[in-house]
Amino acid sequence: RMTVPYSASKDEWAESFMDLAKLVNEGFEVKPIRKKLTELSVPFEENDQSLALLEKLGSHLERAPAHISLDGMRTVQRNRSKAKGHAGSTEGEEMARDALAAHETYGAHFESLCEQVAGELLRIGRWFGQELEPEID
Repeated sequence: RMTVPYSASKDEWAESFMDLAKLVNEGFEVKPIRKKLTELSVPFEENDQSLALLEKLGSHLERAPAHISLDGMRTVQRNRSKAKGHAGSTEGEEMARDALAAHETYGAHFESLCEQVAGELLRIGRWFGQELEPEID
């Protein structure tokens, strides 16, 4: 039921992030990620959740000199929490203003973030041995 927000409604924009976070961030199963980290002897904390675990996996597999960060997915989660969960908060209002300043519309901001997340999902797929091609329509 996820849709791109096309109106100027901040509530619609925030609701779209709720749906995107459910689809993407909550869709990961932690057990297989932990299993792969254990097989590779990559340390992790028991309270680490999916994004932190995936970042550790990616940093290890890509032999990154710096910690890999899934910025798109983290932004989706932050927007979900601040824009919708705490809609009237100063931080939520600031996020909405920043999105409009950078992208002019909530829809353009959302689409830009979806492109970033799609790239991160392809990268994660490669970490698990899947070579996926993005669908272009």
